[in-house]
Amino acid sequence: MSEANRAYVHIPTVYRQLIVEAIEDLNSKTLPERDPSETVWSLRKRIKKMRSLLRLMKGNIGKNFTVSDSLARRTAKRAGVLRDRYVLATTAKKLEQSASLEGLPQEQLEALCDKLEKEIPQTTEAEVAIKGATKRLQKLLKLSKPLTKITTEPEQQLER
Repeated sequence: MSEANRAYVHIPTVYRQLIVEAIEDLNSKTLPERDPSETVWSLRKRIKKMRSLLRLMKGNIGKNFTVSDSLARRTAKRAGVLRDRYVLATTAKKLEQSASLEGLPQEQLEALCDKLEKEIPQTTEAEVAIKGATKRLQKLLKLSKPLTKITTEPEQQLER
């Protein structure tokens, strides 16, 4: 078996490890002890890698590919909405601290900052979103169990 083929056989293991790491990361700390935007960024980065590995295994997993890819994509999208709100809030704070805004009256600036700060997810809302992501990742983990049996060589996949 060539070196490339041996690496191909290990893709499901790496895929499952990424899921396990994401779940552990989400469960590792309570929200006040972590930076939610960093947590979401890390989750989305792992999901991007997971989806890449899924595409490599597409020929071997059939229907599971569509279900798994859709679940991973939804998880990243929902986490992205949460991260966007944190970025808005951070932007609002930076705007408020910046005195170099030309042409924008202080009242309008304060109103804009207040509006953006209202977008910050409440702790309970963020925890619910993280728990939802954890549940979806656990479903992905269950769906990935049959993947550990992949032994087909990549050349055979290209012929399909």
